[in-house]
Amino acid sequence: MSGIEAISGVLRPVSEAAASLLEKLLGEPCQLAGGILADQIYVWQWRNRISILHKAQAIVEKDQIAAKVLPPGFLLPLIDAAGNVDEDELQSLWAGLLASAIEDSSSCNKAFVETLRVLGPSDVKILRRLSVSPIVQASFDKVKEGVSLSDPSLGELLEEIGLMSSEDFWESVSRLQGIGLVNLTPNAGKPVYGEFPDPLFDSVTRMKVARRIRIRVTLARYGARLIQKSTRQDVSPVSVTDSWTHQSELTEMAVDANVAAMEAMRYEETDIE
Repeated sequence: MSGIEAISGVLRPVSEAAASLLEKLLGEPCQLAGGILADQIYVWQWRNRISILHKAQAIVEKDQIAAKVLPPGFLLPLIDAAGNVDEDELQSLWAGLLASAIEDSSSCNKAFVETLRVLGPSDVKILRRLSVSPIVQASFDKVKEGVSLSDPSLGELLEEIGLMSSEDFWESVSRLQGIGLVNLTPNAGKPVYGEFPDPLFDSVTRMKVARRIRIRVTLARYGARLIQKSTRQDVSPVSVTDSWTHQSELTEMAVDANVAAMEAMRYEETDIE
Protein backbone atom coordinates (compact mmCIF):
# COMPACT_ATOMS: atom_id res chain seq x y z
CA MET A 1 0.00 0.00 0.00
CA SER A 2 1.37 3.40 -1.02
CA GLY A 3 1.69 6.30 1.39
CA ILE A 4 -1.07 8.19 -0.43
CA GLU A 5 -3.47 5.24 -0.15
CA ALA A 6 -2.70 4.93 3.55
CA ILE A 7 -3.39 8.61 4.16
CA SER A 8 -6.59 8.39 2.12
CA GLY A 9 -7.76 5.46 4.20
CA VAL A 10 -7.20 7.45 7.39
CA LEU A 11 -8.90 10.60 6.10
CA ARG A 12 -11.98 8.90 4.61
CA PRO A 13 -13.78 8.25 7.93
CA VAL A 14 -12.84 11.79 9.09
CA SER A 15 -14.36 13.25 5.92
CA GLU A 16 -17.50 11.14 6.31
CA ALA A 17 -17.89 12.29 9.92
CA ALA A 18 -17.44 15.91 8.88
CA ALA A 19 -20.00 15.51 6.09
CA SER A 20 -22.46 13.95 8.55
CA LEU A 21 -22.14 16.90 10.94
CA LEU A 22 -22.42 19.45 8.14
CA GLU A 23 -25.57 17.75 6.83
CA LYS A 24 -27.16 18.23 10.25
CA LEU A 25 -26.06 21.88 10.34
CA LEU A 26 -27.22 22.64 6.80
CA GLY A 27 -30.39 20.55 6.95
CA GLU A 28 -29.60 18.96 3.56
CA PRO A 29 -27.22 16.39 2.06
CA CYS A 30 -23.60 17.47 1.74
CA GLN A 31 -20.72 15.93 -0.16
CA LEU A 32 -17.03 16.13 0.66
CA ALA A 33 -14.45 15.39 -1.98
CA GLY A 34 -10.81 15.01 -1.05
CA GLY A 35 -11.45 16.69 2.31
CA ILE A 36 -12.82 19.84 0.62
CA LEU A 37 -16.45 20.94 0.73
CA ALA A 38 -18.32 20.39 -2.53
CA ASP A 39 -20.32 23.04 -4.33
CA GLN A 40 -23.14 23.55 -1.77
CA ILE A 41 -21.38 26.49 -0.11
CA TYR A 42 -20.39 27.93 -3.49
CA VAL A 43 -24.00 27.75 -4.71
CA TRP A 44 -25.32 29.26 -1.46
CA GLN A 45 -22.89 32.16 -1.69
CA TRP A 46 -23.78 32.93 -5.29
CA ARG A 47 -27.47 32.70 -4.47
CA ASN A 48 -26.90 35.46 -1.89
CA ARG A 49 -24.84 37.54 -4.32
CA ILE A 50 -27.47 37.26 -7.04
CA SER A 51 -30.20 38.25 -4.57
CA ILE A 52 -28.24 41.38 -3.56
CA LEU A 53 -27.48 42.26 -7.20
CA HIS A 54 -31.16 41.87 -8.02
CA LYS A 55 -32.10 44.26 -5.19
CA ALA A 56 -29.43 46.72 -6.32
CA GLN A 57 -30.71 46.56 -9.90
CA ALA A 58 -34.21 47.40 -8.66
CA ILE A 59 -32.85 50.49 -6.84
CA VAL A 60 -30.82 51.58 -9.88
CA GLU A 61 -33.88 51.34 -12.13
CA LYS A 62 -36.18 53.05 -9.62
CA ASP A 63 -33.79 55.97 -9.05
CA GLN A 64 -32.70 56.08 -12.70
CA ILE A 65 -29.01 55.64 -11.97
CA ALA A 66 -26.75 55.01 -14.95
CA ALA A 67 -24.55 51.94 -14.50
CA LYS A 68 -20.80 52.48 -14.67
CA VAL A 69 -17.57 50.62 -14.02
CA LEU A 70 -16.62 50.55 -10.33
CA PRO A 71 -13.08 50.30 -8.92
CA PRO A 72 -12.19 46.60 -8.54
CA GLY A 73 -10.67 47.33 -5.15
CA PHE A 74 -14.14 48.23 -3.92
CA LEU A 75 -16.40 46.03 -6.04
CA LEU A 76 -14.60 42.69 -5.69
CA PRO A 77 -14.40 42.74 -1.86
CA LEU A 78 -18.08 43.76 -1.80
CA ILE A 79 -19.14 40.88 -4.07
CA ASP A 80 -16.99 38.45 -2.11
CA ALA A 81 -18.36 39.47 1.30
CA ALA A 82 -21.95 39.63 0.01
CA GLY A 83 -21.86 35.88 -0.55
CA ASN A 84 -22.15 35.30 3.21
CA VAL A 85 -25.18 37.56 3.70
CA ASP A 86 -28.51 35.73 3.61
CA GLU A 87 -30.75 37.85 5.89
CA ASP A 88 -33.11 39.95 3.79
CA GLU A 89 -32.65 43.14 5.83
CA LEU A 90 -28.87 42.89 5.62
CA GLN A 91 -29.02 42.15 1.90
CA SER A 92 -30.99 45.38 1.45
CA LEU A 93 -28.13 47.34 3.04
CA TRP A 94 -25.55 45.76 0.76
CA ALA A 95 -27.73 46.47 -2.26
CA GLY A 96 -28.21 50.06 -1.13
CA LEU A 97 -24.46 50.57 -0.70
CA LEU A 98 -23.80 49.14 -4.17
CA ALA A 99 -26.42 51.43 -5.71
CA SER A 100 -24.94 54.43 -3.88
CA ALA A 101 -21.47 53.52 -5.16
CA ILE A 102 -22.78 53.42 -8.74
CA GLU A 103 -24.44 56.80 -8.24
CA ASP A 104 -21.57 58.54 -6.42
CA SER A 105 -17.92 57.46 -6.51
CA SER A 106 -17.36 58.86 -3.00
CA SER A 107 -19.39 55.89 -1.74
CA CYS A 108 -16.73 53.47 -3.07
CA ASN A 109 -15.20 53.19 0.38
CA LYS A 110 -13.72 49.82 1.30
CA ALA A 111 -14.25 50.67 4.97
CA PHE A 112 -18.02 50.53 4.36
CA VAL A 113 -17.65 46.95 3.10
CA GLU A 114 -15.58 45.87 6.08
CA THR A 115 -18.05 47.47 8.51
CA LEU A 116 -21.16 45.97 6.89
CA ARG A 117 -19.44 42.60 7.02
CA VAL A 118 -19.55 42.53 10.84
CA LEU A 119 -23.08 43.88 11.34
CA GLY A 120 -25.91 41.63 12.47
CA PRO A 121 -29.69 42.08 12.21
CA SER A 122 -29.98 43.60 15.72
CA ASP A 123 -27.24 46.14 14.89
CA VAL A 124 -29.12 47.22 11.78
CA LYS A 125 -32.41 47.63 13.68
CA ILE A 126 -30.71 49.97 16.17
CA LEU A 127 -28.92 51.95 13.46
CA ARG A 128 -32.16 52.43 11.54
CA ARG A 129 -33.88 53.63 14.70
CA LEU A 130 -31.02 56.02 15.48
CA SER A 131 -31.26 57.54 12.02
CA VAL A 132 -34.63 58.99 13.12
CA SER A 133 -33.75 60.26 16.62
CA PRO A 134 -31.33 59.61 19.50
CA ILE A 135 -32.07 56.84 21.98
CA VAL A 136 -32.05 57.73 25.68
CA GLN A 137 -32.15 54.87 28.16
CA ALA A 138 -31.38 54.34 31.82
CA SER A 139 -28.71 52.02 33.12
CA PHE A 140 -28.13 51.14 36.77
CA ASP A 141 -24.90 50.51 38.64
CA LYS A 142 -23.90 49.98 42.28
CA VAL A 143 -27.18 48.09 42.67
CA LYS A 144 -27.86 46.83 46.19
CA GLU A 145 -27.86 43.05 46.48
CA GLY A 146 -31.34 41.61 46.10
CA VAL A 147 -32.70 44.66 44.25
CA SER A 148 -33.83 44.40 40.61
CA LEU A 149 -34.22 47.56 38.54
CA SER A 150 -35.12 48.24 34.91
CA ASP A 151 -36.12 51.13 32.68
CA PRO A 152 -39.80 50.72 31.66
CA SER A 153 -39.23 52.65 28.44
CA LEU A 154 -36.66 50.07 27.32
CA GLY A 155 -39.41 47.49 26.89
CA GLU A 156 -41.26 49.85 24.56
CA LEU A 157 -38.07 50.46 22.58
CA LEU A 158 -37.35 46.73 22.26
CA GLU A 159 -40.85 46.14 20.92
CA GLU A 160 -40.51 49.06 18.51
CA ILE A 161 -37.26 47.88 16.93
CA GLY A 162 -37.93 44.15 17.26
CA LEU A 163 -35.31 43.01 19.77
CA MET A 164 -35.87 40.23 22.27
CA SER A 165 -34.15 41.46 25.43
CA SER A 166 -32.28 44.33 27.09
CA GLU A 167 -29.13 42.18 26.92
CA ASP A 168 -29.46 42.07 23.10
CA PHE A 169 -29.85 45.84 23.02
CA TRP A 170 -26.88 46.77 25.20
CA GLU A 171 -24.64 44.11 23.64
CA SER A 172 -25.41 45.48 20.19
CA VAL A 173 -24.92 49.11 21.30
CA SER A 174 -21.58 48.22 22.87
CA ARG A 175 -20.46 46.51 19.66
CA LEU A 176 -21.58 49.46 17.52
CA GLN A 177 -19.65 51.82 19.78
CA GLY A 178 -16.56 49.62 19.49
CA ILE A 179 -16.52 49.86 15.69
CA GLY A 180 -17.09 53.61 15.72
CA LEU A 181 -20.72 53.76 14.55
CA VAL A 182 -22.36 55.23 17.66
CA ASN A 183 -21.48 57.50 20.57
CA LEU A 184 -22.64 56.92 24.15
CA THR A 185 -23.03 59.95 26.41
CA PRO A 186 -23.94 59.20 30.04
CA ASN A 187 -25.01 61.83 32.54
CA ALA A 188 -23.45 62.20 35.99
CA GLY A 189 -25.98 59.82 37.53
CA LYS A 190 -28.55 60.15 40.28
CA PRO A 191 -29.17 58.01 43.36
CA VAL A 192 -32.15 55.68 43.43
CA TYR A 193 -33.83 55.16 46.79
CA GLY A 194 -36.04 52.36 48.01
CA GLU A 195 -38.23 51.90 51.06
CA PHE A 196 -37.84 48.79 53.19
CA PRO A 197 -39.96 47.69 56.16
CA ASP A 198 -38.23 47.71 59.54
CA PRO A 199 -40.14 45.18 61.69
CA LEU A 200 -38.08 46.00 64.78
CA PHE A 201 -39.39 49.57 64.94
CA ASP A 202 -42.58 48.97 62.93
CA SER A 203 -41.54 51.59 60.39
CA VAL A 204 -40.17 52.03 56.88
CA THR A 205 -36.51 52.75 56.21
CA ARG A 206 -35.49 54.70 53.11
CA MET A 207 -32.06 53.89 51.72
CA LYS A 208 -30.02 54.23 48.54
CA VAL A 209 -30.24 51.08 46.39
CA ALA A 210 -28.48 52.09 43.14
CA ARG A 211 -27.32 54.86 40.89
CA ARG A 212 -29.30 55.57 37.74
CA ILE A 213 -27.38 56.79 34.71
CA ARG A 214 -29.17 58.18 31.68
CA ILE A 215 -27.30 57.18 28.54
CA ARG A 216 -27.84 59.02 25.27
CA VAL A 217 -27.04 56.95 22.18
CA THR A 218 -26.36 58.82 18.95
CA LEU A 219 -24.85 58.06 15.58
CA ALA A 220 -21.20 58.89 15.13
CA ARG A 221 -20.38 60.84 11.96
CA TYR A 222 -19.08 57.68 10.25
CA GLY A 223 -22.11 55.66 11.36
CA ALA A 224 -24.47 58.29 9.96
CA ARG A 225 -22.67 58.26 6.62
CA LEU A 226 -22.70 54.47 6.41
CA ILE A 227 -26.40 54.15 7.24
CA GLN A 228 -27.25 56.96 4.81
CA LYS A 229 -25.32 55.33 1.97
CA SER A 230 -26.67 51.83 2.62
CA THR A 231 -30.32 52.72 3.30
CA ARG A 232 -30.35 55.64 0.84
CA GLN A 233 -32.40 57.62 3.35
CA ASP A 234 -31.70 60.88 5.12
CA VAL A 235 -30.44 60.83 8.71
CA SER A 236 -31.86 63.27 11.25
CA PRO A 237 -29.19 65.86 12.21
CA VAL A 238 -30.18 65.58 15.90
CA SER A 239 -29.14 61.92 15.81
CA VAL A 240 -25.52 62.69 14.92
CA THR A 241 -22.72 63.75 17.26
CA ASP A 242 -19.05 64.33 16.55
CA SER A 243 -16.52 62.38 18.58
CA TRP A 244 -14.83 65.55 19.89
CA THR A 245 -18.22 66.95 21.02
CA HIS A 246 -18.91 63.64 22.73
CA GLN A 247 -15.61 63.78 24.61
CA SER A 248 -16.24 67.40 25.61
CA GLU A 249 -19.62 66.46 27.08
CA LEU A 250 -18.03 63.65 29.08
CA THR A 251 -15.41 66.04 30.47
CA GLU A 252 -18.05 68.57 31.51
CA MET A 253 -20.09 65.87 33.23
CA ALA A 254 -17.04 64.62 35.11
CA VAL A 255 -16.38 68.17 36.37
CA ASP A 256 -20.04 68.57 37.38
CA ALA A 257 -19.93 65.24 39.24
CA ASN A 258 -16.80 66.27 41.14
CA VAL A 259 -18.33 69.62 42.09
CA ALA A 260 -21.50 67.90 43.29
CA ALA A 261 -19.47 65.45 45.36
CA MET A 262 -17.49 68.28 46.98
CA GLU A 263 -20.71 70.18 47.75
CA ALA A 264 -22.18 67.07 49.38
CA MET A 265 -19.07 66.65 51.55
CA ARG A 266 -19.25 70.33 52.62
CA TYR A 267 -22.86 69.97 53.68
CA GLU A 268 -22.09 66.76 55.57
CA GLU A 269 -19.30 68.53 57.47
CA THR A 270 -21.67 71.42 58.30
CA ASP A 271 -24.27 68.99 59.62
CA ILE A 272 -21.69 67.35 61.85
CA GLU A 273 -20.67 70.69 63.35
